[in-house]
Amino acid sequence: MAEFIDKQAFLEEQRHLYCENCEKRKGMKCGKMQFVYEIGDAPCRACGYGDVLDELEDFPAADVWEVVHCADCAHAEESLVSGCVYCNEMERARIKEGFCAWGERKANDG
Repeated sequence: MAEFIDKQAFLEEQRHLYCENCEKRKGMKCGKMQFVYEIGDAPCRACGYGDVLDELEDFPAADVWEVVHCADCAHAEESLVSGCVYCNEMERARIKEGFCAWGERKANDG
């Protein structure tokens, strides 16, 4: 199964770690970082990483939706059947790994 991340949060964190205080970064060009170096001044490895972040920014995102599994849902109660919960919204037993359009995370699950 594919794994998904919050792309904007990842990009912001990485740019903060690698580019925010970089003395070699000279500004923006067309929304992209523009690096200007003096002759003989080699870029650090992070500058290459910055190029990868630019590519990731332009990469199309998958159409995904965060789901709440039945085991973590506010509508679920423990069931007598092993591996299942009772869903008060659907009024039937559901497997703990299941999910639906009505799922709401329990308040204490963060």
